[in-house]
Amino acid sequence: MIYNVNTGGDNVKKDSSVMQNTKYKLLDLMKFICVFLVIGIHTRPFKAVSDVADKLFYYDISNYAVPFFYACTGYFLIVKQQNMSMHEKICFRVKKVLKLYVVWSIIYLPLTFCGWVIEGNGEPVYLLRCVRNFILVGDNFYSWALWYLNGLVFALIFIDLLLRKFSIKQIVKFGSVMYVLGIILTMFEGHLDKLPIIVSAAVKLYFAAFVTTRNGLFQSLVFVSVGMLVAETEKLGKLRISTGSIIAAALMYLTKIAISLIGGGQYFSKILDLPTFFFLFAVVISACKKIDLNGKFYMRLRNWSETIYFVHMYFVALCALVLYKGDYQNFKTFFITASGSFIISWLTSLYKERKNR
Repeated sequence: MIYNVNTGGDNVKKDSSVMQNTKYKLLDLMKFICVFLVIGIHTRPFKAVSDVADKLFYYDISNYAVPFFYACTGYFLIVKQQNMSMHEKICFRVKKVLKLYVVWSIIYLPLTFCGWVIEGNGEPVYLLRCVRNFILVGDNFYSWALWYLNGLVFALIFIDLLLRKFSIKQIVKFGSVMYVLGIILTMFEGHLDKLPIIVSAAVKLYFAAFVTTRNGLFQSLVFVSVGMLVAETEKLGKLRISTGSIIAAALMYLTKIAISLIGGGQYFSKILDLPTFFFLFAVVISACKKIDLNGKFYMRLRNWSETIYFVHMYFVALCALVLYKGDYQNFKTFFITASGSFIISWLTSLYKERKNR
């Protein structure tokens, strides 16, 4: 998850290996790396250099960043706060994420106003779309990063409801079906003229209301539940990284790369994101018990990651609207966004540290 989690002071069971490693500094390091991958998603640093490099980065590397944040949320729902019921933990997370979502949506209001002027020509109907986007989509004009919070809220609510009758493993299966269905819906949107009238009308209706399948039901749900399943499997002492699974994951990833480079193959490549991510997340969690990272530096990484993630779209907007305009997808935009966001995160962290002394 992007937002801060207290990973060191919860009431945990001492006899479980998963509970003994309470700092998870490797996850803090991975999240720090992932925020720069997210910046890469929004700035496409290799697009002006090489089409192959751009596709590899966009479809086969940076695509795992946001799922990693979601999976971390699911993982800690199982691992932490053992004195609370799952329903209580989910309610606590939903309230916290909702508060963050509202606060950052307010912070991004200046850009939303710019969108009203630039995209909406000052028309009132644009403001209604902004309200719709806030509730159902998760982003407005250059506030794309906020969809993560919106999707997380809906995913947690779905999981809370589903856990009343289904196991975590069953929820992962359901989420996987919805994930594939979301990809199919996105494919259908680009070929409406080839679909039966009824199907075409249904797809149009969906996208008129929800705009995208990048939301809590079709994406966030499965990755949060994957994190929960990995935690549950580890808790039972059954998390194993076998030679066979490594070979299978490597073959799937190589297949995914080949498909992503084919024109129109990105949709099929995206389907393979799920099993390959499942394996990668299990590897990272397994490594947490084996890699001993020391120092308060990783706590700083955690704080920096949150700030970088949420402020970076202002720098993307600066490059897209002022500096480079229509030609903003390049390495210069990536550098400006990454360095600018990091400086702000560092200054913010420094201010908080001095304030708390």
